[in-house]
Amino acid sequence: MCYSRVRKVALMEEYMKKITSILIAFILMLSSILTVNAANDEPEIDLIQTPDYYDSQRIKEEEEKYKFAELYLSQKTMPYAGGRKTLNVTTRKQENDYFCGPAVAQMAIEFVSKKFVSQSTLAANMGTTSKDGTLVYRLKDEIKAQTKKNYVVSHISDRYFSTPLINNIDANLPVVFHVKTKKLNDKYTFDSGHYVLGIGYYWFAQGSTGANDVTYIDPWYGAGILGRRTESFDKMESAIKANAGYYIW
Repeated sequence: MCYSRVRKVALMEEYMKKITSILIAFILMLSSILTVNAANDEPEIDLIQTPDYYDSQRIKEEEEKYKFAELYLSQKTMPYAGGRKTLNVTTRKQENDYFCGPAVAQMAIEFVSKKFVSQSTLAANMGTTSKDGTLVYRLKDEIKAQTKKNYVVSHISDRYFSTPLINNIDANLPVVFHVKTKKLNDKYTFDSGHYVLGIGYYWFAQGSTGANDVTYIDPWYGAGILGRRTESFDKMESAIKANAGYYIW
């Protein structure tokens, strides 16, 4: 009788150990799935594109500019239920398959500084190559140097782009978006990283029926792609997220 009771206790302990092991395995599997999903939702910081991303001076400059943009927008929205503005930027077609960076820089510089710089000169300055295209920080540095304006890089996981977009457009400064092509426009014949230039916005806040759109110029010369286009803020955000997650403003 005593042996049977001990045996039952042992069997129960063994059973509980198995249940515990199964629960631990399930929790680990669930944790792994959630981690993968989180990584898919928010792109990781690519330090090849922005090697100074965690530099204290860069962080300080970006934070100060964003605080100013938030303050500006809070004051701007008080008397209005919406707004719109589009900059009259001249469309420039990229001169080869990997010159989207130089083309976007050319358009921004021409509009802001009223000077025309060739795409080949800009490509040489930025180290643009057929293999890697143009790195985000090199593009930011070139636009900043040529325009003498305080352009900074932000990541979509840290800053939703609507506030920087409206702030810059109102200040007559185009914004550069680093996007994944197919997420932005299914007419592309390729799916890779690409630069487009934000030149305008439309937003209308009316309860739950608000509409928010961004106008941009695409330098890619493919049919139905080159030139001005308008997409929702959400679609542009998705296209930025699907790539490296950066924009320059």
